[in-house]
Amino acid sequence: MQHRSISALQSDNMSVSGVGNYSRTPELRISHKLAERKRRSEMKDLFEDLNKAVPNNGGTKASKWEILTKAIEYLHNTQHNERQLQSDVQRLQRDSDYARESHKENEMLKTEVQVMHQALRRLDPNAPHVYGHFTSQLSQAAAPHTNGGSAISLPPINPQAHPPPFAGGPPQAAAMQGVEYGGFGGR
Repeated sequence: MQHRSISALQSDNMSVSGVGNYSRTPELRISHKLAERKRRSEMKDLFEDLNKAVPNNGGTKASKWEILTKAIEYLHNTQHNERQLQSDVQRLQRDSDYARESHKENEMLKTEVQVMHQALRRLDPNAPHVYGHFTSQLSQAAAPHTNGGSAISLPPINPQAHPPPFAGGPPQAAAMQGVEYGGFGGR
């Protein structure tokens, strides 16, 4: 860059500072100074507020650079935490939906087991039909209703009438129905 003479710089300064159509009156300069002073004061107050709002700041006498750096770091951490929380909420919603569906399926299965237990008790009322905790509860709940209020279960009249499961032999006679008199001079 070429060196300019002092008179050239002064003439440029004169054209900017008040010569020609762009001249400012003293009132405009004063109002501009007051507006600029107000702007700087507001900026100072905002930096102080930001410095108080950001945790782990550099102290009460932190520079504007330190305040802005800490504020940006704080915002990044907050955004990261927010994304993590949103991810956790989505995961928990999926878990909740799964648990709700599992609960519905569980209730349907319990109903199905209850119906099957009732059908088995109708087919073979004297067998306990207890296969686990839930069927044990069902048997205990059904026992007072099936035996006239008594929880005692009587064995079949003819124990040989019920072959062991998958016995493979010829079918045996059914259990006795009522009283049979055999061998006493019958007809």
